Amino acid sequence: VIKMYVVAVITGQVRLRKKAFANPEDAQRHGGLQYCRNDPDVERCLRAHRNDMETIYPFL
Repeated sequence: VIKMYVVAVITGQVRLRKKAFANPEDAQRHGGLQYCRNDPDVERCLRAHRNDMETIYPFL
């Protein structure tokens, strides 16, 4: 469960570092709509988080 929290924090940090936001509101706040885009590193973090949710929750 702690790993899931860590992966969520890392995902947020990667989004900020890469300036790749999922929502237009977040992109506007951090520089403009050109930052509302997908990034491979962010997608990788999201897949890791989704995998944790699929494998850890059933065992709790």
